[in-house]
Amino acid sequence: MPAPTASHRKRILENIQTALRGITGNPTYHYTVKSDSVTLEPLATFGNIPVTELPAFIVEPAGIGTITFWPATRLHNVFGVLVTGYHVAPEGTSRNRKYAVWEQLFADIEVALTQDITRGALAIDTLIHEPQMAADVGAGNGVECRVPVDVRLIRTYGTP
Repeated sequence: MPAPTASHRKRILENIQTALRGITGNPTYHYTVKSDSVTLEPLATFGNIPVTELPAFIVEPAGIGTITFWPATRLHNVFGVLVTGYHVAPEGTSRNRKYAVWEQLFADIEVALTQDITRGALAIDTLIHEPQMAADVGAGNGVECRVPVDVRLIRTYGTP
């Protein structure tokens, strides 16, 4: 059997990347995402991204998950993924402006990822967990929304 061109996990990450690139603004979403603003590069940072390219997203393996081995070389795999969204809150005096951006980022991520919970027939389910917020303190306006995602799949052992 020839080696696979992309592992099952990589194809799932690419599917999530494609779903986030599909965030296209009203009426379904709060924001519009540019294709180049969603990366699978786990060491990417948001610091050098121009405001015109925001919101931006990083999709990466979370390094957590489980594998349960079943008979007949089958296994149940929970593949942990971390989706991190970043945007800049508008200037202003509202004390809730960063929180509002965080909520909107999370809502857009949740809607995008629940359009196809099977990740294009690569998985049996996609579970979105409680998001975490990080924001610049003081005068900074940056907001991060970190969303842990579990993608559950059943596959044949030995075919990554």
